[in-house]
Amino acid sequence: MRAFLVTLIVVLLTGFLLQAPFDRLKENDLLGEAGALQANSIAAKKARVEEIFNSVSLEAKGVIVQEYPSGNVLFARDEHALFPLASVAKLMTALTAQEAEQNKPSPFPLVVPITEGAVRQEGDSGFLAGETFYVEDLIDIMLANSSNDAAFAIAGFSGDIFAGQDLTEKDSVEVFIQRMNIKKNGLGLFDLQFSNVTGLDIDEENNVSGAYGSPAHVAGLVALLLRDYPFMLERTQQDVLVVSSSDSVHSFENTNYLASSIPGLRASKTGYTELAGGNLAVAIDIGFGRTVIIVVLASSFDGRFSDIERLYNATLEYYRE
Repeated sequence: MRAFLVTLIVVLLTGFLLQAPFDRLKENDLLGEAGALQANSIAAKKARVEEIFNSVSLEAKGVIVQEYPSGNVLFARDEHALFPLASVAKLMTALTAQEAEQNKPSPFPLVVPITEGAVRQEGDSGFLAGETFYVEDLIDIMLANSSNDAAFAIAGFSGDIFAGQDLTEKDSVEVFIQRMNIKKNGLGLFDLQFSNVTGLDIDEENNVSGAYGSPAHVAGLVALLLRDYPFMLERTQQDVLVVSSSDSVHSFENTNYLASSIPGLRASKTGYTELAGGNLAVAIDIGFGRTVIIVVLASSFDGRFSDIERLYNATLEYYRE
């Protein structure tokens, strides 16, 4: 009986040892087939993306279409090249202002005065020197209406918070700009560069802009705002903002005239200067459980809007597969 059991165990072990290599070969074959199928699927998606997006006629020189929150890039053109940002720079102004709100010395909402220096900024927002706004209202006005007055007022007030002391308005703005650059580096958005809080051109004759950045890192900034501060972007979806100050009620038009015509718009920021041309960054819920961020830089005043529309339609076509 003992001899029989020994023989049986030997036979079973031998069978197992002989079968194991074949099992491994079969497993490797299955893995190889799965890998091949995955590679074919990726290649097919890439071919489909190229077929759809490469046929889109665009004025913009820098472009990115990126899924949120995955960061997967569907289409890009010179996405890491640096371009003048114009008022798209105010996205970082808004983010830095939010940091000032978090570091305020009291639990009460920040109330920002409109100074003579703010009113003197390029463009007329209809502000009156001496009136005050809650900082979140000024951020809304700055992002939707692209108000340079609002951006300057925010920076001139908030720089004191970062410095921990009362400064001249000029010095406070400089501290705020330094904070913008420190913050973008801390976020890994190294392509972004800020010399002022508005993005306005500094010297057109010598081609010096107030801010520079790449489509990829503008998209990264939009993604961060969507993730951490979506409330700051909500009013960029509206055609008109009505905001009360300490003295009066103001009405502001959205500089993105597509705001109400793009279904699922979650965020938008326009920009235009002579050096930058037309810029536009948007985030759109396109259905299918997906949000996409689209950034176009160095287009024209009107071309930025048609570029966004064409890329939006191309994105819809891609997802209809």
